[in-house]
Amino acid sequence: SKISNLSDKALSGTATLQILDAQTLRPLALPFRLTEATKHFSAAAGQSASVDWTVHVPGSLYEPVILRISASAGNFTDGEENMLPILTNRMLVTETLPLWLNGNGEKTFSFDKLKHADTSKTLSHYRLALEYTGNPAWYAVQALPYLMEYPYECAEQVFNRYYATALAAHIVKKNPKIEEIFKSWKELDTTALMSNLEKNQELKSALLEETPWVMEAKNESEQKRRIALLFETHKLARTLDASINKLEDMLLPEGGFPWFKGMYPDRFITQYIVTGIARLKHLGVDDNRAMQRIVSRALPYLDKKLAEDYAQLKKQKIKLGDQHIGYHHVQYLYMRSFFSDAIPAASQTAFDYYKQQSVKYWPKFGPYLKGMTAISLNRYKDAQTAKNILASLRETAITKEEMGMYWIPRGYSYWWYEAPIETQALLIEAFTEIDKGSADIDRMKVWLLKQKQTQNWHTTKATADACYALLLSGSNWLTSEPTVTIQLGNTTIRSTELNTQKGTGYFKTSWTGSDIKPDMGDVKLSVQDNSSSTSWGAVYWQYFEDMDKISAAATPLTVKKQLFIERNTDRGLQLEPITAQNVLSVGDKIKARIEIIVDRDMEYVHLKDMRAAAFEPVNVLSGHKWQGGLGYYEATKDVSTNFFFSQLRRGKYVFEYPMFVTNKGDFSNGITTIQCMYAPEFSSHTEGIRVRVK
Repeated sequence: SKISNLSDKALSGTATLQILDAQTLRPLALPFRLTEATKHFSAAAGQSASVDWTVHVPGSLYEPVILRISASAGNFTDGEENMLPILTNRMLVTETLPLWLNGNGEKTFSFDKLKHADTSKTLSHYRLALEYTGNPAWYAVQALPYLMEYPYECAEQVFNRYYATALAAHIVKKNPKIEEIFKSWKELDTTALMSNLEKNQELKSALLEETPWVMEAKNESEQKRRIALLFETHKLARTLDASINKLEDMLLPEGGFPWFKGMYPDRFITQYIVTGIARLKHLGVDDNRAMQRIVSRALPYLDKKLAEDYAQLKKQKIKLGDQHIGYHHVQYLYMRSFFSDAIPAASQTAFDYYKQQSVKYWPKFGPYLKGMTAISLNRYKDAQTAKNILASLRETAITKEEMGMYWIPRGYSYWWYEAPIETQALLIEAFTEIDKGSADIDRMKVWLLKQKQTQNWHTTKATADACYALLLSGSNWLTSEPTVTIQLGNTTIRSTELNTQKGTGYFKTSWTGSDIKPDMGDVKLSVQDNSSSTSWGAVYWQYFEDMDKISAAATPLTVKKQLFIERNTDRGLQLEPITAQNVLSVGDKIKARIEIIVDRDMEYVHLKDMRAAAFEPVNVLSGHKWQGGLGYYEATKDVSTNFFFSQLRRGKYVFEYPMFVTNKGDFSNGITTIQCMYAPEFSSHTEGIRVRVK
């Protein structure tokens, strides 16, 4: 404590420390081993003196205390008191082991840290949980109500309501058992209709109520709760009629759809809606007369717009052999390939020109437009070029055992033809149609579902396209009922012996305390299935351990942390790493540097960075920030700084924040934890750090 002498003469006196229970005001000198409560001090006129006490923080007291310090010299007495929380130097740590398997077979996993848990004398087991989803394809179907309830009245969303309803009716008609599953979700197993953000709260590093994503969780849960209503047959017809009437009313006299009512006709929106109608027919969904009327008016309008583009090229007298095909021409050729109607004579020359342009210039397109071109040319009897495009796509694809087959987007774009979910869905359609029976199709569907594991599909277009692709081809994953057997050491769990969730096949079980054995770190997964559908789950191990003895852990989501001292040198400001030998001083400026590595796109990611009691953050105001290509919300708490990332794209990120050293002593800095709240099996933490301040 600092004692200031404000008088005009030297003073000598005594300073006294009292430690009191904040609730009862009971003295706590004994448990804190406060043997010398009174200290002598001397301070010259206008100067200050400092006094200090050595205390032992008891390991069994975790209630707030009051520190009351008073100083007396002659007739002068002054003092102050502060309330301080007492925090344990042990913490509950959650380690995760993601499990996954594509199709039938067996796979072994090793939870190495659990296997070697006995090597630590201070570690105590708390809980071991196992969860598994046998058929995640149902998560895509659960997203369908999102299409129904998008709040805006633009033409695209009105059509998507019709699209979702027609798709739902088709699913029920194709497989009557599905309606029973929805009914069981609604009446018996309501956990199936919870948002993924709300599930497994006890396994997450931040309670949902403390995050900025409460509304997203509520919205997703509400969508899922309405899925049973969506699939009620008597309501499907009524919803279809309402959407059709509204959509037909938006169609302008010239045959185009505006984006919103009252706007000019939009070519992209019109082509998107006509393509969607054609896709439903392609899936075998009953053709509606009103939809036929819309197509009969919109198709001539789009044929005419193509002819106008070609006429404009000729009018400008430019080289017709150069590339003049754009994304809307590729979209038109793909859309037109669904229809056998003859091309009007006025548009035939333009059609032939742009089709030839697509044959010549497809290598310059991205994956989405390549896929569209391959499908349209295959339907226009140019099978060889279509196969060449697929061969090119295979050469540029990434194939991994866990993630399946996919294409890395060329940066993140707002253009519709570079959206990753829609691209994958379109390429599944291309491979299905041109290369029937290819094993690549199911591998591509695996990637599509893996995106649903770690993030929500935020757009109606992505949801619609993903559902179309999953229902279109390959094995019928919705009818799959896999048998899952998981061995953890000598303990065997069988899905046939558990009350699994209808449809998804989800189950969860756990063990506590002494029931947790190190040999349970040897995990053997076996899935017997009649399809090549992917399945996934996780093992969660929770234990208590001293902060400075916690070792680092990583999954596909990894976090690293370093602490640096800022030093002013002859060469300018230098950052010096803090090590066990590098002793700090009060007043030092510290930089915390955090590095995040993620191998797939994730959403709703929470990072908690703990602080030593000697560190005081500079950033005390919470708010949204941008640093190192990363946008996040930063919230400063008493013992940690929390970062919330709504989106975390695949890649590596580094960011920093400053602190000051305020107290002497030997401190535990704690650990830094990161977790995907949407899929808590993806988590990571750093090792514990000790810091010394002289």
